[in-house]
Amino acid sequence: VGQQGEEATQLLASLMDRSPEDPAVQAAIARHHAWIENFYPAPADLYRGLGQMYSEHPEFRAFYEKYRPGLADFMQAAMGHYADTALAA
Repeated sequence: VGQQGEEATQLLASLMDRSPEDPAVQAAIARHHAWIENFYPAPADLYRGLGQMYSEHPEFRAFYEKYRPGLADFMQAAMGHYADTALAA
């Protein structure tokens, strides 16, 4: 399961030159969402909040910034878009 999260994160870091709304980014976020759901259900509000935590919580931010500077904010934007479009009821 850890490998799935690692692969999704690396893929997202490689796509940061695109818009968070780009279909390839959203496909990578879908993989990330599926990985999160290995641990607990992640409906739209929870997933959006998780993205916010990645950006605002110093430990999470530092973890994602190790992959590529700006990744935490990029993930927050992409996760928010995914929550609003793919997960919205």
